[in-house]
Amino acid sequence: MRLKANWCRRTCSVTSLPIWRSVAKRSSARWSAYKKARDEKHALELANGTEYGLSSSIFSGNIERGVRFAQGIKAGMTHVNDMPVNDEAHVPFGGEKNSGLGRFNGDWAIEEFTTDHWISVQQTPRHYPF
Repeated sequence: MRLKANWCRRTCSVTSLPIWRSVAKRSSARWSAYKKARDEKHALELANGTEYGLSSSIFSGNIERGVRFAQGIKAGMTHVNDMPVNDEAHVPFGGEKNSGLGRFNGDWAIEEFTTDHWISVQQTPRHYPF
């Protein structure tokens, strides 16, 4: 329940639930299903227990605790106390598992979407030994 701007009543819930897979595959709309977790460990299991991992959000009154929890999320991005979709040109954007096709933006894009490939052409006979 929303109490005031950007803050929600203390709860532990996960929105990436397997039950919504069929809905997600048939719709481009954003769907959310909430399931109450017993504790942080259970919430992490629920969050990581999907085949997807584009982006996630953690809301916490304790920043350090939120960051520790975020470090366990298997997603391309995790935002603490912010919306799940942020994009800045200098940081990598993309998902894990079956979400996305790698990373783009920043220097990471070059590494993600390219491969070094040396091609040489010898036009005269090579003399052996060197």
